[in-house]
Order: sequence, then structure tokens, then C-alpha cells
Amino acid sequence: MSSIDSQALVCKHCNRDISLVKQLMYRISHLEQTLQSEQSKQKIDSESEALVTEDATPQVALTVAEKLRKLSFDFMKFFIVPLLLLLLAHVCITIVYDTKILYLRIVTLILPLCFGYLLCRNQSRNIITWTIGVLVLGWVAVAGMSAATSVVDDSPIWPQSIYVWRDLIEFAASISFSYVTGMFLGHLAFLKTKNTLSRTTRSHKTDRWISDADDDRAQSASLQFIAKKISEFTTTLGAIVTTIIAIYTGLKGLF
Repeated sequence: MSSIDSQALVCKHCNRDISLVKQLMYRISHLEQTLQSEQSKQKIDSESEALVTEDATPQVALTVAEKLRKLSFDFMKFFIVPLLLLLLAHVCITIVYDTKILYLRIVTLILPLCFGYLLCRNQSRNIITWTIGVLVLGWVAVAGMSAATSVVDDSPIWPQSIYVWRDLIEFAASISFSYVTGMFLGHLAFLKTKNTLSRTTRSHKTDRWISDADDDRAQSASLQFIAKKISEFTTTLGAIVTTIIAIYTGLKGLF
């Protein structure tokens, strides 16, 4: 097929009008260009998606690695460190200096309380998971103390009577509940800090928000306020209950 001059109006062979043919060829050429452009765009998009997928996979792995690293750090900081400090306090008070057991009980009430507070002070934690871990901490600490004592005076590691078992259980419970008390207090401080920051952030919008708020928004704000108060009340109540239990189980056998 011979090409058609862009300036031609009639066929050079038969002298017929070729304006319709030129329009049709122009449209075909335009469609071909559009199709090529779409194909190039799809190819670029496919290559971009492939690159994004390749880049995203290491990021997911990195996120998992960061979570594991943070979990390991928290385990060392809030489980291993207090455990070692409790064992060190036991060795110093009962073996090295051989002083009153009351001092050990006071230390085992204050030390877990501080670590529990630090655990929940700056971020929200899974209370149930950490409570289970704290119960394990109490038992491991008491078992370690009993083992250290048995090494010194050749006594059995585990108690030989039901009364000694009861004292052992109460001692472990006092450590665990003291830690849980600190967790409740830390969580309460975290909620208060969070509420304060939230009020500060929206303080400049308060007047406009009140003037423009409808009934649904006011009801939602009221429900959020009630939920926050209930959360603070239950946290405070939990701290009071665990404090009483920790003090009772930790000191009742000494008076």
C-alpha cells in the first residue's frame, strides 16, 4: 500500500475524494499510539509492583526481627534483671550478713513493684500475658532462693512439710502480686499521661468543637469519658487489691 500525502485531497490514480480515508487512517494511527502507550504503562506498573514486592519482603522480615529483639530486651530487662536482683538480695541478707528475714521481705515487695511500674509506665502492655510471666517469676525466684540456702546449709531444696510449703507459696505470691501492683500503677500513670496529651492536642479546637458538636458527637464524647473513668477505676482497684494481697502474703508470717 502506497503512502498518502498529507496535503492530498484526491487520489492521484483515480481522482476520487480521499478525505474520509485520511480521517480513518488518522484514527487508526491514533489508536495504535494509544495502545502502545497503555502497553508501556502496564509494563512499567508491573515492573514497579515487582520492585515493591521485593523491597517489602525484607521490610516485613525486619519488622519481625525488630519485634523479636524488643521482646528479648523486655524479657531481659523486666524478668531476668529483677530475678537476679531478688536472688542477690536473698544471698546478701540471709547468707552474707545473716540479718533479719523482715528486710528480705521488704525488698521483695519494693523491688518487683518498681519493675512493674516501669514496665507499664510508658506504653500499654498485655496485662494477662505479663501476669502469667510474673507468676513464673515469683516461683523461679523462690526456687532460686531455696536452692541457694540448700547449698549453704545442706538442707532440702523443696520443703518437707505442708506448713513450709504454705510459706513458700505465700512468699512467691507476695513477689508476684507486688509486681502486678506496680503494673497497675504504671498503667494508671500511662492512662493519665495519655489523657493529658490528648486534651492538650485538641485544646485549641475546644470552643469550635463545642459550638459545632451535634447530639451524636456529644454522646460519643460522653461514652469515651465514662470508659476512661471506668478503666482508671478498675486499674486503681486492681492496684489496691494486689497491694493488700502482696503485703499480707509477704509479711503475715513475720508478726
